[in-house]
Amino acid sequence: MARSKRRRSGISGSNVRPRMIFQPIIEDGVFRFDCSVKVRETASPSISFVNSKDRDTPLSTEKVPLYNPTFEIRLEQQIVKLELPVGSSLYGTGEVSGQLERTGQRVYTWNTDAWGYGPETTSLYQSHPWVLAVLPNGEGLGILADTTRRCEIDLRKESTIQFVAPSSYPVITFGPFASPTEVLISLSKAIGTVFMPPKWSLGYHQCRSSYLSDKVLEVAKTFQKKSIPCDVIWMETDYMDGFRCFTFDKDRFQDPGSLVKDLQCSGFKVIWMLDPGIKQEEGYFVYDSGSKNDVWIQNADETPFVGEVWAGPCVFPDYTQSKVRAWWASLVKDFISSGVDGIWNDMNEPTIFKVETKTMPDSNVHRGDSELGGCQNHSFYHNVYGLLMARSTYEGMKQANEEKRPFILTRAGFIGSQRYAATWTGDNLSTWEHLRMSISMVLQLGLSGQPLSGADIGGFAGNATPRLFGRWMGVGSLFPFCRGHSEACTTDHVPWSFGEECEEVCRLALKRRYRLIPLIYTLFYFAHTRGTPVATPTFFADPKDPSLRKLENSFLLGPVLVYASTIHAQGLDKLEITLPKGIWLRFDFSDAHPDLPALYLKGGSIIPVGLSVQHVEEANPSDDLTLFVALDEHGKAEGVLFEDDGDGYEFTKGNYLLTHYVADLKSSVVTVSVHKTEGSRERPKRRLHIQLLLGGGAMLDTWGTDGEVLQLILPSEDEVLKLVSTSETQYKDCLENAIPIPDVEVVSGPKGTEMTLFERKSDIEDHVSKMSKEVLIPTDGAVRKPGDCSDAFNTTEVFPSRDAMLNWAREVARVNGFVLTILRSETCTRSNKKNNKGKTYVIMGCERSGKYRPYKNTLSKVTSTKKCECPFKLRAKALKKNERWVVKVMCGCHNHDLGETLVVGHSYAGRLSAEEKSIVIDMTKNMVEPRNILLTLKDHNNETTIRHIYNARQAYRSSQKGPRTEMQHLQKLLEYDQYVYWNRKVDDSDAISDMFWTHPDAIKLLSAFHIVLLLDNTYKVNRYRLPLLEIVGVTSTELTFSVAFAYLESEQVDNFTWALQKLRGLFVKDSEIPPVIVSVRDIALMNAVQAVFPNSSNLLCRFHIGKNVKAKCKMIVHPKEQYDLVMDAWHNVMNSPNEGEYMQRLALFDKVCSDFPNFGDYVKDTWLTPHKEKFVTAWIDKVMHLGNTTLNRVETAHWRLENMLEDSKGDICSCWDAMNNMIKLQHKEIKVSFEKSINTVEYNTLFYKKLVGFVSRSALSYISDQYDRIMTVGIDSSICGCTIRTTHGLPCACELARYNMHHPVPLQEVQVPGRLDFRFQEMNEEGSEVSLQPVPLQPVPLQAIHIHWRRLSFIVQEMNGDGSEVSLQREIDALHKQFQDLDYAGKVTLKAKLRELALPDITLMCSAPEKVRTNDAPQDLGSKRDKSVESDPLYWEHIDPHSANDDITDRPSSEKPVHGLNHESFTYDGPNSG
Repeated sequence: MARSKRRRSGISGSNVRPRMIFQPIIEDGVFRFDCSVKVRETASPSISFVNSKDRDTPLSTEKVPLYNPTFEIRLEQQIVKLELPVGSSLYGTGEVSGQLERTGQRVYTWNTDAWGYGPETTSLYQSHPWVLAVLPNGEGLGILADTTRRCEIDLRKESTIQFVAPSSYPVITFGPFASPTEVLISLSKAIGTVFMPPKWSLGYHQCRSSYLSDKVLEVAKTFQKKSIPCDVIWMETDYMDGFRCFTFDKDRFQDPGSLVKDLQCSGFKVIWMLDPGIKQEEGYFVYDSGSKNDVWIQNADETPFVGEVWAGPCVFPDYTQSKVRAWWASLVKDFISSGVDGIWNDMNEPTIFKVETKTMPDSNVHRGDSELGGCQNHSFYHNVYGLLMARSTYEGMKQANEEKRPFILTRAGFIGSQRYAATWTGDNLSTWEHLRMSISMVLQLGLSGQPLSGADIGGFAGNATPRLFGRWMGVGSLFPFCRGHSEACTTDHVPWSFGEECEEVCRLALKRRYRLIPLIYTLFYFAHTRGTPVATPTFFADPKDPSLRKLENSFLLGPVLVYASTIHAQGLDKLEITLPKGIWLRFDFSDAHPDLPALYLKGGSIIPVGLSVQHVEEANPSDDLTLFVALDEHGKAEGVLFEDDGDGYEFTKGNYLLTHYVADLKSSVVTVSVHKTEGSRERPKRRLHIQLLLGGGAMLDTWGTDGEVLQLILPSEDEVLKLVSTSETQYKDCLENAIPIPDVEVVSGPKGTEMTLFERKSDIEDHVSKMSKEVLIPTDGAVRKPGDCSDAFNTTEVFPSRDAMLNWAREVARVNGFVLTILRSETCTRSNKKNNKGKTYVIMGCERSGKYRPYKNTLSKVTSTKKCECPFKLRAKALKKNERWVVKVMCGCHNHDLGETLVVGHSYAGRLSAEEKSIVIDMTKNMVEPRNILLTLKDHNNETTIRHIYNARQAYRSSQKGPRTEMQHLQKLLEYDQYVYWNRKVDDSDAISDMFWTHPDAIKLLSAFHIVLLLDNTYKVNRYRLPLLEIVGVTSTELTFSVAFAYLESEQVDNFTWALQKLRGLFVKDSEIPPVIVSVRDIALMNAVQAVFPNSSNLLCRFHIGKNVKAKCKMIVHPKEQYDLVMDAWHNVMNSPNEGEYMQRLALFDKVCSDFPNFGDYVKDTWLTPHKEKFVTAWIDKVMHLGNTTLNRVETAHWRLENMLEDSKGDICSCWDAMNNMIKLQHKEIKVSFEKSINTVEYNTLFYKKLVGFVSRSALSYISDQYDRIMTVGIDSSICGCTIRTTHGLPCACELARYNMHHPVPLQEVQVPGRLDFRFQEMNEEGSEVSLQPVPLQPVPLQAIHIHWRRLSFIVQEMNGDGSEVSLQREIDALHKQFQDLDYAGKVTLKAKLRELALPDITLMCSAPEKVRTNDAPQDLGSKRDKSVESDPLYWEHIDPHSANDDITDRPSSEKPVHGLNHESFTYDGPNSG
């Protein structure tokens, strides 16, 4: 500071501006500048700063600023100038129109209602007296003029910043810092960070100025019907009663509560508008309350100021007073009870009608709080009026519900408004210029501290064209705030208003956004906690590169570079893309389109991607998570994912999960893992999909579990190049074959002057109609008019058939650039009484012939037609017996231009041949997606589009369905594949209410594997949302199979009972009734189970119970430490090993919950008292549930089914196709698993001799795990617990100890050969120790394994406990007959094979010895043989060590450790040995 004073004292001459005095504040690099010490001491409080004291408290440091502003006082105006190095680029200045780089511009901070603003408009709705400078070396410097008054920001001189505002005010500089991002982080420490938005607010918002109650519901339903994601519907002032805030129009919105409830049940949030103008009307409760509390802004004479806005004469709250803010907050709090999810503050500049200034007089009086500046006139508080209104609204919403995050959108604001509200760029126009400006405007707001902003997609005023709206949606869907909005007198700006092509582009764009929500939400978490920007200009990727600083059609969303086309005639395929230095890899979601932006991921980055959902809250933490990985030049990448509840403030208490993912390339292996985590939130159990970007859109992928280490093996460089080349070719094909949005322009202008598409097209139609009347058929020799095709069709050829004639005519038409259609045809038959002339003929014409006839009740919307009454006609007639045909030209002229060739995308140009239709049908049957079918057909027909694929698929399905209804067709399909099915009808009608079906092989599996069944239902598999009950079983190899499905009319006891009775009918014997059935706590389903299967144990899914209790605990139990303690106690109760322990743990649970009696009562009344026997370990471990205590298997089956469906809106028959394919795949996998168990090469030791090949590998794995416990457990059943015997029907550790010779057992407990007794004997009467004797090793007997694990076939066989009912006599007789018919050599061979099967211990059927590594062992060079002629030994070529060399040790070939006795130390001679 002293150094600055010396510099000032050395100034001479009046032309030299004095430098301002400075003091460091907040942190290193931030300085406050004032004109003098006196001015500093008398400065007004700061409204922009979070804490005004931070601006006034000096920081102790020796650092001095590198750039010092100068000042001048002229006509009571303080002029501050800061000169920077030449080559500096200037940004910021808040909400401004025009160019991104601000050099040469001048703006004024004066909040103004600027409807229809242009690029030269100098004052818009918000004020940000702030400039961000990027120096030539890439460093960043920010400067803030901390004044609320009207301020001129003059950047017309290169590298110079000048502020002019009424004196006096301080100036704050930030930096220079190493990058612009660091400047913005430093700025946020002064003015605050953006509020943490609720996650749903990052979805798509739909708004219009004229939405009424019925229209709102129609719009919401259409979004869902068309599968276009949307989260929020907005209400403008139309909901109010005469524009009175906090009221509802009883005619337009008769029941707002029900409306909100209906929308919220469909997944929509509702946001309502509130303006500051309060109608001056006695009896209006808001006006009366405000007048009573003296809350209005006053005139200079202390009377309430009255200005006219929408409601007529209005008064305005003075938000500069704390009591007024509290009054407004109380109104908002009450208003929230109507179901309000968010509030929109509009007209809060404040706007006043019918005055030249568009606002209230500067002389108006605000009786402000002292901490804001005290009592001042309006010119002092004008720019912060919107900020203070947003603050009041924010506080009211927070008071209404402390557990929810407020969401407010404000039109007017000041620097610092981001603490309370989001914003948008105001009333823009539906023009290409405003589309281009929207990117720069959103970025400027982000560079000025407001990251949560967007533009009205499609434009607010004027009619958008289809292409303009689609392009705007493409880029607007990636803005931080995403909303479509239009005024009342325009075309409805919704995706389906502009034709199918635009609708599809909008759908793709919004699905992109919703897949990127995890990334966007993570960016906002860092914006909220650290002040980092969300969307930034492209030059942020390399601030040193001056070529990037003026790019206006691209921006960064974190590490994702978005490149959009904002020029009308230029699609993505024609866009010249400038990428920053480094690695940038293109990616998409298989949705490349010329009207959508291109996406690039920066090398060294990992981004999280979610599933495509209809609305944000539809996503589940356990949903699959995808990571897109782009390695940098060092083969590394990193990224972050933030997760919490999506709303509320638990994340501030540590209840969140912040995961840092890293990727590393070493030796052609890319390893992706979790580097570190933050927060106490538990990681969801979910699948993780890694997609490694290679370039050109090519990817490698792998699946795993989130939290685990995943690896991908990179192919060779040549293979990578091949993948990249193939991907680039497919990408180009996609762009070329995508259906572009039609190039139709609409004239937009001021209100009331727009000419709609319908009007313009009508003019064209009238014009061509007049032309068609002037067209004459030329005679021979006459000069041909343009469009005359007579010569091409004049022919004397006689065609052999009708098809030959049509093919010729259509081909000639195609060559001449138009499409020929059949207008009329007649066939002469005896039954055709209408054809009284007895002739067979066909009249053909141009596809543009005729006149468009709209449907009578069509909705009024923008429409168009290619019909122009073209007069071209041909007549073809049949000669004798319809065997030969001739063609005659009736009119050869067209009244429209003809193309040289038919363009790609025309319905005729890309029509499919019979062969191509066959390919489409085959691929449709195999569940191939349409876009992949299209890529396959590219080699056949380069003009085919995705529409042709959809049409061919629908035609095939329609041909298969015929005249049958969906249910009738489903029955036909079931019969064709020989399914067993039942249905029942509604009363005496033909309407089917419920249907049950099962596959024949599923019945076989059910007969074999009926120990446990799992029941659950889902809705997400058909467009009718019919409940689908799926019944699932488990095989001996622990694979899931679908037993049966049932479509039910409703989830009532009667429906469930009917379905379960059909399931009961599938069991042949009562002994096959499942002893265990697992379901959710659906009372209707549980009652049905009890009624149909009264002797079965109905267990409840422990996972769903735990999830339910956890959610309830979060709502009731606070703080976090208590929550963890309560949940631990709950888990202990659930996992109680016996009833005694259960009572002790329950008592401890009651004690822990003593401070939360509501939670304790809920758990006991809802779960423990009525249902403990169904899910607590002490009871469920008494039944054989085979480890199935949750419905995870059913959920997995649902997930597989949903993956096989193209979407969840398909018809019933397409859903059945997916189920049928899924079942076939299940059965194939099960058969393979059976074969693996029968032919297993693991566990080849004496201990498992009687089990291998006769029980499943899963059972052997369980037994192996129990064997590992023998050394700890011994034969003590109290230690063992014997749970595996009860729950799985497998020998436990103490049971296995009897067969292990190394473990001594009591003499009394040695089993008598031939007797199976697993009970332990008691001690002798004296209690003395029982002597221990070594017992020879015995193989585990097959009878010790439950029959469930011994079934390895689909074939149903009768089998009792010891298998005595299974007979081989038939097979033996057949073998004996075959043996008798063989010659001598054949008999020897067959006998040898049978000997290997019957006597494996004395034959050569042994596993291959394990190869021993000999890296350090001496080698016998003399024994080397020619490896080129030596084959690898097969298993049956190895010699058994018992029959050959006793020095050879037989080692198992499996990598899994196998238990048993060493063959060298013991020879087994049978059960009686030893």
